[in-house]
Amino acid sequence: MKTLRYLFGTLLCSGAILLTACTEPVQPFLGDYSYKITGDVLVNDSIITPLIDKIGALNVIHIDDSTVLLTFNELEGGVYTTRGHVSESYIVIDPFKCNITIQSEETEDFAQRPTTILTTYATEVSGQATRYDHTLLFDLRYQGTSISDSSTLVGDHITMVAKKN
Repeated sequence: MKTLRYLFGTLLCSGAILLTACTEPVQPFLGDYSYKITGDVLVNDSIITPLIDKIGALNVIHIDDSTVLLTFNELEGGVYTTRGHVSESYIVIDPFKCNITIQSEETEDFAQRPTTILTTYATEVSGQATRYDHTLLFDLRYQGTSISDSSTLVGDHITMVAKKN
C-alpha cells in the first residue's frame, strides 16, 4: 500500500512538473494585445508607398509546448489567424493571407485635382516577433498581387508593435 501511494505521489509530481515545463516557453507570450502596423511597401518594383496604418487586437493562445495561435482582429473588421512557433524570446509566424489596401493619387492633368485610388492586394504575410517585457515587436514581410489588375506589392521590415493589455 505504501508503495502504491509513493508511486501515485511520484507520478502526480512528475506530471505537474512536466506540464509546467512544457508551457514555460510559450507562457510569456500568451494574452491579449493591442497592435499598430506601419511601414512602406514597394508597388510594381518602383513606387514606394506608405501603408495605411492598421490598428486592432491580437490574441495569443497556447496550442502545445512551442506553438501558439495568433488571431489578428483589425478595427476595420478583418480577422486573420496563423500559428506561431516559440523559441526563447521570439515567435516565428507561419505565413498567412490577408488583404492590404494601398492609397495612391493620380492626376491626368496638372490643372485637375488628384484622384484618390484605393487598390486592394491579396497578400501573404510572414515574419517573426521579438518579446520585450509586455511588448511584441513584429518584423513582417508582405508579398501580394492586386485583386483588380496585375500590379504587385512587396514590403520588407513592416513593423507591428503589440502592447499587452
